[in-house]
Amino acid sequence: MGISDPREIAAGGPVSVTSPLTNQGTGKVANIDIRDIAGMDGSGDGVPDFSAFALGFDGTGPALTVPAGFTIERLKMDAATGEWVTDGSYPSGGSSTTYTPSADSSGVQFRVTGPGGYTFDFRFSGTPESGDAFNFGPSVAGVADNRNAVALGALQTTKVLGADASGRPTATFQSLYAQTVTTVGNKTREVQVNEAAQESLLDQATSARDSVSGVNLDEEAANLVRYQLAYQASARVMTVAQRLFDELISIGR
Repeated sequence: MGISDPREIAAGGPVSVTSPLTNQGTGKVANIDIRDIAGMDGSGDGVPDFSAFALGFDGTGPALTVPAGFTIERLKMDAATGEWVTDGSYPSGGSSTTYTPSADSSGVQFRVTGPGGYTFDFRFSGTPESGDAFNFGPSVAGVADNRNAVALGALQTTKVLGADASGRPTATFQSLYAQTVTTVGNKTREVQVNEAAQESLLDQATSARDSVSGVNLDEEAANLVRYQLAYQASARVMTVAQRLFDELISIGR
């Protein structure tokens, strides 16, 4: 085991977000999904230490903005693969992209890339006011945060295995395990049935062979008795013939 202290288990996500009490709107950040951790741990001690930054809302755009050195892009779901990809209909690769509260308040997926290459997605919803900010920073303590553990548990029912014609995953760990158990069970039963059938054929072939070329001990014993009696009878005849011959010789003298 690599660790002995359960507090060292990374059950929480490395990125957290807070909303200042000074925000006037109802904007909300949720569902932070880490895509790449490069540059998050600059010191190499296993603890995220990237610089905190603020996501702002500019009502004149209207747009979500990030500081210099960061990029933000709006995403859309690729129907073929089920993955979030850049929505080319909106600005991308820069420090701002479109968010229109009147049309997007139900929620839109965004992706932020920070210095060093770390990347994460999040869902932004609600109706923010111009000047509202949302502060992202490293989750150092991880208190009351089980996002990683929940994501790990969700793998049981998330389609991540197999692929259809378009390459989209079609099976979960649970369904594939059940399928494997079923396949192994069916193959095992099939082999058992085939084994029983082959044993029956072997028994039939053995019986057929023995009926033609095999030795029947009872029959051979009976033959031995018969031959013995025949030999004894022949010997008796020879004895009688010898005595008769002797008697005839005696009479002739």
